[in-house]
Amino acid sequence: TGIGDVAVGAKQVLFHSLRLGTIASIAGEVVLPTGNSAKGFGTGTTVLEPFLAFGQLLPANGFVQLQTGAGIPTDGGPVEGFGRMAVGMTFDVGRYGRSFSPMLEGVVVRELEAGQPTNVDLVPGLQVTLSRRKHIRAAAGASIPLAERSRPVQIIAYLLWDWFDGGLFEAW
Repeated sequence: TGIGDVAVGAKQVLFHSLRLGTIASIAGEVVLPTGNSAKGFGTGTTVLEPFLAFGQLLPANGFVQLQTGAGIPTDGGPVEGFGRMAVGMTFDVGRYGRSFSPMLEGVVVRELEAGQPTNVDLVPGLQVTLSRRKHIRAAAGASIPLAERSRPVQIIAYLLWDWFDGGLFEAW
């Protein structure tokens, strides 16, 4: 057991349409080497992750999200390319209650060097809004290897704060 690396990022919307239920954005993260790489909980180096993201609302509060980008280690290590696709549905509880979004994500990651394996994972998860304004969310899931199965199943979690919609301690 242990805690992995921590990522801090920013995202800028490139296009959005509420009428179409579509959004596209560009983003970047800095993944800080806070995990214990000897135990497999981190890379041991800072990684820059630029990416593009796309989201589409579906009928009955469904959604699909796509993301593609690269992981660029600052120590000169191999660059990784990645793609992610999540499909899910959001359920609201009460007028100002919580939202629950069960989802299923597919993740593909490969070092961009000849002969490297392609890792494919299936990630079932659940995201829950914590604040009434729904600008603070938490999620957890399990990353289950489908390719290169010698890798262990990992529990993953994140906390998301959309600071534009309010302070960390607002609207609880």
